[in-house]
Amino acid sequence: MKSIQELQIFYQNEILPHLDELEALRKYQLRRQTFIVIAFTASVVLGLATFMPFMIIIFMLISLILYFTFYGFKRTRPDFKSMYKENIVKRIIQFIEPGLVYSAHQFISNSKFSNSKIFMQQVDIYNGEDLVQGIIGKTKVEFCELHTQDRQTDSQGKTRYVTIFKGIFFIADFNKHFSGQTYVLSDFSERFMGFFGKLFQNMNLMRPDVVRLENPEFEKYFAVYSTDELEARYILSTTLMERLVEFRKKIDANLQLSFINSSINLAVPMKKNLFEPSLRKTVKRFEDIEEYYRQILFCVNIVDELNLNTRIWTKQ
Repeated sequence: MKSIQELQIFYQNEILPHLDELEALRKYQLRRQTFIVIAFTASVVLGLATFMPFMIIIFMLISLILYFTFYGFKRTRPDFKSMYKENIVKRIIQFIEPGLVYSAHQFISNSKFSNSKIFMQQVDIYNGEDLVQGIIGKTKVEFCELHTQDRQTDSQGKTRYVTIFKGIFFIADFNKHFSGQTYVLSDFSERFMGFFGKLFQNMNLMRPDVVRLENPEFEKYFAVYSTDELEARYILSTTLMERLVEFRKKIDANLQLSFINSSINLAVPMKKNLFEPSLRKTVKRFEDIEEYYRQILFCVNIVDELNLNTRIWTKQ
C-alpha cells in the first residue's frame, strides 16, 4: 500500500499540474448555475410583486437572452465533475493499483446484480457509476456505486420509490472452486429476537436451508443459507468467518454476501456518493485528494480484508 508521503509526492508531480484548468472550469460552471438560480428566483419574485404573473415569462425570456449573451449558445460544454473524475480520480486509482481500469459513467450490469441473488426484490430503477475493473494480485475484481429502487403504489394510487440498495457493489473471483450457492446475510432477527429469530431464519422460504456454524460471534452478525451445507462450511473457513466479523465491525455497516459460480458478491451500504467533487469548494485541497485516496483504498483493500489472494491448491 502506498503511504501518505508517497501520495503527497504524487499529488505534487501528477495531480497539481491539472488543477488550474479544473479550478477555472469549476468557477465557470458555478457562475452559470448561480446565474440560472438567481434569474429564476428574481423572475418569480418580480412577477408576483407586480401582481402580473405573465411578467414571470417576460423576465425569464430577458434572463435567457442575457444567459446566452454571457455564456454562448454551445449545446455541449465541458462538465466539471466528469473532467475531474477523468483527470484526477482515474490517476489516483492508477497510483494505488496499476492493474485497475476506471470508467466514471459505467457500472455493473443489472443482470450481474440480479444474479448475485443477494436482494430478492424486483428492481424497477437501476442506476450506478464509477466502475472499476481489473486484477488485484491474483484476483479479478469489479466494483462500482449502485442505487437500486423498488417502485411501490399504495391503495390511493400514489407512487413512491423505496431504496433496495445504495452503496458499493463488489464482485471478485473467489479463491476456492464451488458449484452451489451460499448466502451470508446480515442477521437482524437473531440479534434482536433471540430464539424467535432463529425460528424466523428457518422459515425463510425465499432462501435455501439455513446453515448453523460453530462460531457464535459470526452468527451474531450473519445468517447463512446454502444449497449445500458441506460446501458452505468449505467456503466459510474459520479464518474467513473471523475476517468477515472484523470487516463488519470495522465499517459498522450491514454486509450482504453471496457465493455463486466460484465468485463472491459483496454489497456494502453507503449513505454518501464516493469520488464526487463539489462545485462549491476549490479543487486545490490536498485533503480532498487524500479523502478520494482513502475511499478507493477501502474498495481495493476488500481483497486483502477477505484474503482473496491466498489461493487454495485447487485454484490458481
